[in-house]
Amino acid sequence: MGEAALKVLPDQPNVLFSLANALGKAEKWEESERTFLHAIKVNPNNVGMHMNLGVLYHRWGKLKEAESAYKKALQLDPNNQTALKNYNMLKGRLKNA
Repeated sequence: MGEAALKVLPDQPNVLFSLANALGKAEKWEESERTFLHAIKVNPNNVGMHMNLGVLYHRWGKLKEAESAYKKALQLDPNNQTALKNYNMLKGRLKNA
C-alpha cells in the first residue's frame, strides 16, 4: 500500500517514513535504507528520520552508520531522549565490537 501511495505522493515525508519503517521491520534492509535516505533528502532536518535510520542501521548491524545517524539526530535536537537512549545503547555495542 505504501508503494502505491508513493506513486501518487512520491515526496511525501510521512508516506516515506511509514514505508521505510515497515520495510525495516520486515528486514528488507536495503529497501528501507533507500526509502529513509530519500525521505531525508526531502526533509533533511527531520530528527525522526535520522533517528529511525539509526535504528535501521543498528538492527542491521551497521554500527558505524547507526552512530552517524544518531549523532545527526542529536545534532538537530540535543534533547531528544529516544535518540540519546539509542545512541548510548549503541556505544555499548561499539565498545564490544
